[in-house]
Formats: sequence, structure tokens, C-alpha cells
Amino acid sequence: MDEKFLLKLSLTFSLLGILLILFISENDTLPTSKISDISNKQIDSIVKIKGTIEHLTELENLVLFTLKDETGKINIILFTDTILNIKQEQEVEIIGKIIEYKNTIEIMADQIKT
Repeated sequence: MDEKFLLKLSLTFSLLGILLILFISENDTLPTSKISDISNKQIDSIVKIKGTIEHLTELENLVLFTLKDETGKINIILFTDTILNIKQEQEVEIIGKIIEYKNTIEIMADQIKT
């Protein structure tokens, strides 16, 4: 086969693959979970929850708070280098990893949306 044809073919499939990955990542939505549905069987899995901030503590590069929804409460840990504009009693959406710390289920947040 001609080298130019193979180069064009490989570039075409590479671009199509990248576009497919972008399409999937934009349309892959994580369902919102209730706090009461989170269990130790889900350790290391990613979850999205919505709720109200309680007991907010901001430290250097670390924010700790309790998130409450209509079904329960859970501790949230967020490592950050930026100053967040969050406060107690604010509604937020959290995407993060379920972890266990001292026999307590917590969420290590990757994203927070106000």
C-alpha cells in the first residue's frame, strides 16, 4: 500500500477516536446519589451528591465540612489551592471518591459546584 494513503488513514482514525472520546466524556453523566444510599461496599467508587453544607472548617489547602441531604449526613474532604466561596447552609453538588477513614465513610471531593 502507498505510505501517503496509510498516513491519511491513520490520521483520520486518530481524529475520529479523539472526537469519540470527547463526545463520550461530555455525555457521560453521573447519576445523583442520596447520602443514605452510600455504603462501605462502594469504597473507591466515584459518586455525585447534592446537599447543604454544615460545620464548615477551612484550613490551609484543606476544606472539611458535613454535607446534609434529606436522607442523611456525610463528611466531605476537599484538598484545594484556591480560595472557595462556600459557606454554611449553602446548597452544593459534590463529585468525589468514597473513602473510609477511622471506620467512617467519607467523600474526598474532586469537584464542587455551587
